[in-house]
Amino acid sequence: MNLSVKPKTVVKTIAVITLLVYLMPLVSEALLRTVGRTYGLVLFDVDYPRNIPAIYNVFLTLSAALLALLIAFFTRDNWKLRFGWFAVAGIAGFLAIDKGTGLSTYLSRETINQIFHLNEYPFLATYAVIGLIGAAIAWQIGKAFPFRTRRFLLVWLAVKAFGLVGLWLVSGYYAHWVTTENFVYAFLSTLEEATETFSTVILLFGLLDYLSLYLPTFNLSIENEEQIINPTSNYSPVITQQENLSSRP
Repeated sequence: MNLSVKPKTVVKTIAVITLLVYLMPLVSEALLRTVGRTYGLVLFDVDYPRNIPAIYNVFLTLSAALLALLIAFFTRDNWKLRFGWFAVAGIAGFLAIDKGTGLSTYLSRETINQIFHLNEYPFLATYAVIGLIGAAIAWQIGKAFPFRTRRFLLVWLAVKAFGLVGLWLVSGYYAHWVTTENFVYAFLSTLEEATETFSTVILLFGLLDYLSLYLPTFNLSIENEEQIINPTSNYSPVITQQENLSSRP
């Protein structure tokens, strides 16, 4: 059995679903400001504990990490490229776990803050240190990736950093200096989360594109352990004379 996947079709479907998921918080905020009720859509609010967009983000990022891990296992002839795919899987896996558990906050307060004596902006310090380490590794390993795949990975990291740092600062400053109780803040915080998730969609596109170009075929063979009969062979059951006679009316 062959599994056929078209990267553009799959990514377009995921992008539409992602857009709908992140439109719901704005609809919830609009309903709250107009009629005073959200009709259950508060679960889509990005500031709500364990909200649906965050769970969706974790699921999508973990899927990308597992797909990168699969590619790493199938890459055998180039150790740098294989290590690079393991690194991509590790980064995506860390981002997924961090999104679900807030791991970076714990690391910045308990570990990195003590090592580097960074007492201010622990959130930014965590990602700054991780970013520097990742950049050093990527500089050496990134050359092993094909140019097309490397471009997808760079765009993924750039969009992810823009959402994690750039839009986070914008929404944070607005919340601090203005308010968190209006539609503008809801839009900014939702845009921040949506940007991070759409960066994962870009990563998935790059992974599927790589699979279609360099690992185009996956074969799944299902066999019966009791008896294997080749349908193309000239197989004919042996019927004894007694069985033949008994089958007559």
